[in-house]
Amino acid sequence: METEKVANTPILVVSIEHECIEPPATPVNTTNDVNCTFTENGRGHACVQEARQLLAKAEADVSQGLSKCLDWMAARDNFNEAGALFSAAGLPEEAARAFLHACIITQAFDNKEETKTALGFAVENLQLVEPLLAVSVLKRLSDLLKEGGFVYQAARCNHNAAILLEGQLGDPKQAIEMYRNAISLYGNKGFSRSFSRSCMERISSLTVEMEDYTEASKLFIEETQYAPLGRPSI
Repeated sequence: METEKVANTPILVVSIEHECIEPPATPVNTTNDVNCTFTENGRGHACVQEARQLLAKAEADVSQGLSKCLDWMAARDNFNEAGALFSAAGLPEEAARAFLHACIITQAFDNKEETKTALGFAVENLQLVEPLLAVSVLKRLSDLLKEGGFVYQAARCNHNAAILLEGQLGDPKQAIEMYRNAISLYGNKGFSRSFSRSCMERISSLTVEMEDYTEASKLFIEETQYAPLGRPSI
């Protein structure tokens, strides 16, 4: 795995080493005392046990590297299924780990569609327990979506990353950068104007919170570019 820094903190980046797959640093909860979201007739506990079995099998299959894995598609499917079961049982850390493993396999074989799907599922869980890692994954997902021509979806990834940086991580400078990235993708035409305006409003608000009033006054003028059509602007 490679690492990069977001807000000066080392985090996991979803990348590929074709000959090995290492688990994320976050440990999996291996205790039997699990708080499941559904427990009728013990189904929640059985669900978690099944997920752990699938995860263990998949990890064993790829432990010597993908080149020595006899059935990487089965390993990928087991990681995905384990992730879905963990997520349904209310275990986002374990779910995210499984989905990231699946993502590594699909990316190794250049399957961008499945990689985007796995990253999306990973983010849904990471934002609950590892927001900093979720930001990193959202950046990677945004790049993949942009490469595929899904510009608005890529913009939404940047927007969501900004929300995490602003709300959960308390990093307004990084949040502003991500809001700016979202605006550059949303543009200023048609229905996307309202999305860009909402990003500009957050940038202005964060700038005021940082007490950079000179910059905030400039942003107020810039914000008028995104005023709704039919309404006066300065």
